[in-house]
Amino acid sequence: QAWLKERSCAMFRAILGHGSVPTPTNAAPPATLLVIQADNYDWPMLFRGCTLRDGRSIRVVQAGWSDIHVHVDTYSSSGLCVEVARPARKATSQEGERYPRTVQPDFVLIRNEVKTPDFDGRGLLNGLLFADLPAVNSLTSILLFCERPAVQ
Repeated sequence: QAWLKERSCAMFRAILGHGSVPTPTNAAPPATLLVIQADNYDWPMLFRGCTLRDGRSIRVVQAGWSDIHVHVDTYSSSGLCVEVARPARKATSQEGERYPRTVQPDFVLIRNEVKTPDFDGRGLLNGLLFADLPAVNSLTSILLFCERPAVQ
């Protein structure tokens, strides 16, 4: 699992990192990675100790689609707020983290299906699309995957 951790850290350093030389004394807030995966995987543990090229640490918030609410508007300075009701079952939490909580993600990683027979999260996905939040996979392609005729 060490190779997976190093590969994941390198990928997010390349995507989110802005500088080439880390500055350990930088007091900038950590980059927030929202991982949408509710099943048995621990993304916070995988990214523990990883930093971006500009020296910022990566704070991982992991939850399932049914445990988040997305709020986006063009009138406030925050733009995008995601309310997380509770973390994923297997996600390790850091000391002092309390739920429910509100985060402003810098990046999103979607690992679970948006639309299932029991849940339809397309409205949440549309909120992330409206906010123009960077993602590993194109949010538009994930939305189109919800419609079977567009995929086939």
